[in-house]
Amino acid sequence: MLTLDRDDLELLEGDVVHGYSDGIVSIDFSNRVWNLTAKNFDQTIIVKLLGRKIGYSTLCNKINEVLKPSKTFHLLDIENDYFLITFRARSDYMKALTKGLWMIFGHYQIIEP
Repeated sequence: MLTLDRDDLELLEGDVVHGYSDGIVSIDFSNRVWNLTAKNFDQTIIVKLLGRKIGYSTLCNKINEVLKPSKTFHLLDIENDYFLITFRARSDYMKALTKGLWMIFGHYQIIEP
């Protein structure tokens, strides 16, 4: 979940550079834009259940049941059975990485920061 401040959203001259290479449009972002993006994903993990599909609601319920996060989190389904989970509390993020949901329904889950 992006939590950019309103002031952070203002694009400055040079933040976005449009170009063309061999007829293909290219868009380059400044280091400032990349840093803002990285800052907003520093408590985000990518998860994928191996050998079985899992639905959005089921994963959300499992996160609440097993990790019992202290604050709300944002879950995003990003195609090919991968999910992004962004935690609001650093302690919840660390718990997910170190004591996470290693198995769901007898299937291992990949968890990556």
